[in-house]
Amino acid sequence: MIKQVINVKKLLLQRNAIIEELKARKIIRTYNNLIGDLAEKLFEKAKGWKLENNSLAGYDAEKCGIKYQIKARMSDKNFGIRKAGIIEYKKLFKMKECRYSKHVKGHNLSLNINKLSCCYEDVTIDISTALLSL
Repeated sequence: MIKQVINVKKLLLQRNAIIEELKARKIIRTYNNLIGDLAEKLFEKAKGWKLENNSLAGYDAEKCGIKYQIKARMSDKNFGIRKAGIIEYKKLFKMKECRYSKHVKGHNLSLNINKLSCCYEDVTIDISTALLSL
């Protein structure tokens, strides 16, 4: 924990400067979810898929006519990716763990692997490896 030498406003300004720098480097695309944006970029780098335009509703990438959402969770301490996966977009609508968010134009869900096994592909290693190369 940082000693309380820096006040909250300065910390938030530093956060904003970091986000602006990440956007300028094209590592993140929005101000919404830093980890979500980072995971999308790392997935694109790791798998070679092209990400969809960020204004499209509901999905992040498409391959062979199938639309996918990319999901990730960050580890608590070391800014590593704890878990990441892709989920077939059309199967999200059938899941109870999923809810639509107008704000992000997509579905939010819990990455409970046991419940997602029917439509989830784990890409944690691919994304973690891509993170090392940034």
